[in-house]
Formats: sequence, structure tokens, C-alpha cells
Amino acid sequence: MKKTISSKYKKMLFIALPILAFILLADLLTKYFVNKNMALGVEKDFIPGFINFVNVHNNGAAWNMLSGNQIFLIIFTFIFLAAYGYFYYRESKNNALFHVASAFIVGGCIGNLIDRLAFGYVRDMIHLQFWPSFPVFNVADSFVCVGVILIIIFYIIYAVKASKKGNKTDGNIQN
Repeated sequence: MKKTISSKYKKMLFIALPILAFILLADLLTKYFVNKNMALGVEKDFIPGFINFVNVHNNGAAWNMLSGNQIFLIIFTFIFLAAYGYFYYRESKNNALFHVASAFIVGGCIGNLIDRLAFGYVRDMIHLQFWPSFPVFNVADSFVCVGVILIIIFYIIYAVKASKKGNKTDGNIQN
């Protein structure tokens, strides 16, 4: 049976695509600006005592895990994006929070994937001065983290609404 996509879902998709494009643009422009204006390893205050920029290259994933395994990380990202694309289509949530969260996650993944493919590493630059041991990260990383948090919030809301109904639903939460 062929699945039909509601006009409301299509509207939500048109919300997600511009957000995804904005994330990619913000991520790539930030990386370009830092690499163009700062030598590798140089730090500059952005908000003194809070955030600074430092130009570093990350050869791994978060916290430099899997360092030096770029091929694996590239393949993993492609598999994740394909699986998430399937999940996104299959879930067909008619809810803005779901679409925004998905755009955050996918946009961030694509931003870092572009770096891995173009340079063989990810360009990171944001350092939290108030938390010196926290790893340096980038705009894409930030959006992925926020997107995951938003997806968790979405499913908590979904679970609460479903439990209040007292029955099983088809998985769609209406606005």
C-alpha cells in the first residue's frame, strides 16, 4: 500500500529544509571564517571568560573518539543519514518540533560530513573557557546535540499524550 503524505506534512517539510540550509550555511561560514583568519591552534576571545575561538582540527568524532578513522566515520555518517532519512519519512510526524529537531540533526551531520570529505578532518573552533576540559566543538556539533535533545523532548511529550489517551496511536502527534 502506497503511503500518502498529507499537505500539513509537506508544509512541515518546507519548514525543515530552510532550517537545514541555514545550519549548513552557518556551520560552513563559521568554519571558513575561523580557518581564514586564525592560524591553527591560535585562540581569540569571543566573550572573555566565557567562550573563545580556537582553530583546531578533529581527526575523530566527539571528544576525538575514533581518531584517525575517517573512512569509518564517513561510512557511518552516510549509513546514519540514510537510516534517519528512512525513519523521518516513515514516522511522518505532523509536528513542527519533530521537523525542526530532524533538520538540526541532519544539518549538523552533513556539515561535519562535508569537512571529513573535503579535508579529512572536522574543523572545530568553539571553546568554553568556563569549562576548560570540555572539548572544542563547532556549529554543526551544537545543532546535532540540540536536535537530539529536541527529539527526546518530542517523544516524551508524545508518550505523555499517548498515555493520557489510554490507547495506542498511530504515532502522529498533531499540533
